[in-house]
Amino acid sequence: MKSRIFLQTITALTAFAWGAMLYAAEPGSPLRAYSTETAMKRIDSREVDVDTQLPITGALAKPGAKITYVMYRWHYANPPKNLSVQLCQLGGRCIDASKSPERMTQDFAGATPAQPFYFRARVPGTGDFKPLLGHRTATLLVNWYD
Repeated sequence: MKSRIFLQTITALTAFAWGAMLYAAEPGSPLRAYSTETAMKRIDSREVDVDTQLPITGALAKPGAKITYVMYRWHYANPPKNLSVQLCQLGGRCIDASKSPERMTQDFAGATPAQPFYFRARVPGTGDFKPLLGHRTATLLVNWYD
């Protein structure tokens, strides 16, 4: 329930804050968005990449559509300080999301919204390890124009 309220609030604030500016930047191109959520996958050991897929939901983007910005949120219970988390787009780039578990970014601006995103998490190092549970949801909001 809290994640749905989070997404609704983010969507409303985003539309208000960015909508007019982005629409003005691309006259005649309607703004579109999709949001998705899933649980972060459990991390059972160190030095292993664990990917959490964020499936595309809703209407599909037309050919030539471009992302304007992405908002994301991820959570692990009691993560170690050296937890590495990246937000990646399939076939594209990755950004470091380790220090900002909740953020809006334009790092994917200009990329196609037709490629899905995923979080990649890893705990580096050696020694004892207590598994990390992704008991909360990971959320993603992708805005684009056709």
